Amino acid sequence: MNTQQTEKQEIFKNIETTGKKYINQFKILAEKAQKSMANQMNMAKFEATYTLSVEKEQRKKTMFQVKEIRNDLWKEALKQANGDVNVASNIYDRLCSFP
Repeated sequence: MNTQQTEKQEIFKNIETTGKKYINQFKILAEKAQKSMANQMNMAKFEATYTLSVEKEQRKKTMFQVKEIRNDLWKEALKQANGDVNVASNIYDRLCSFP
């Protein structure tokens, strides 16, 4: 095989490898988007039920407490991720998810 043919094969191999990487990244993004949409739907249902069932003053107290807890969980996620915001985001999602 001559050098030109080898270079052509290498170029096509690199294109294929890059394409496979992008396909995998898009699959991961699609999974995250689906999880996010499902979480948002569940949260909207919860908030609607909560708003219809709980008095306004109690909701204010609860919102303040939730904010404090979320801040604590974010700090914990950042600590576990050694400051890496992307990793911390995934950890935070796991910490905040309901069983």
